[in-house]
Amino acid sequence: MIDPPAPRPSWLDAAWRVLQVWGVPVGMSGAYIVLMWSSDTDVAGKAWMAIGLGFVFVIWFVFRMLTQDAALARAIALGDAPRILDVSGRYLETHRAAKARAPYLVARAFAHELRGEWPPAFAALDEAKLDALPPAKRARWQLRAASTRIAALLATGELARAREVLERELAPDAPHPLHSDAYLVANLAAGRVLAAEGKRAEAAARLALVRDDIRATTAMRAAVQTVLA
Repeated sequence: MIDPPAPRPSWLDAAWRVLQVWGVPVGMSGAYIVLMWSSDTDVAGKAWMAIGLGFVFVIWFVFRMLTQDAALARAIALGDAPRILDVSGRYLETHRAAKARAPYLVARAFAHELRGEWPPAFAALDEAKLDALPPAKRARWQLRAASTRIAALLATGELARAREVLERELAPDAPHPLHSDAYLVANLAAGRVLAAEGKRAEAAARLALVRDDIRATTAMRAAVQTVLA
C-alpha cells in the first residue's frame, strides 16, 4: 500500500499566501527603485516614476480583490464547500471590519450547509452583520443568508421558524422578477419548506421552477434533487 503524501507544513502555506499577496508589489518596488537609481533624470522625473509605482499598486490590489470575489462566486455556484471555506477563511483571517467580513461569513455558512454542519452554519450567520453592507450589495447576501438559515432550521426540526423566515425575508409569493436571484432563492426555499410540511406536489412545482431555470446554479440544482429524492 502506498503511503499518502505528508501534509505541507503550515509555515509553508503561510509563506505562500504572503508571496501571493506581496510578491508582485515587492518585486515591482525593487524594479522601480533600480530604474530610478539608474535613470538619467531629475527629481521631478523620479517623482513621476513613484506615482507610476503607486498606480501599479492600486491596479494590483484591485485585481486581487476582483479575482478573490470571482473565486468565491464560482465556488458558491458550484457548491464547492472546501474551496468556499478556503477562500473565506483566508479573507476572514486578515479583515476585521464588519462590512468586509459579512459576505464571507455568509459564504462560510453556506459551505457548512453543503456539509450538513448546522451549528457552525448558525454561528457564521449570527456573526455576519449584513446591516453594515451598502444596500446595493446587501440584498444578495441577505437572500443567501435567509436560504441557508431556512435549510439549517429545517434540518434541526424547527419547521415553524423556517416558515417564519421564509415569509418574512424571502416573501415567496411576491412578484419577484423572473430569473432573478430573489426568484430562484425564494422558490428553492419555499420548495424546501413545503416538502418539510408534507406538501409534496406544491413543493415539486416550486422546485421545478428552479431546476428548469437557465440561471440556476449547479448548487441550486443539487439542492433541488436532494429535496425531491
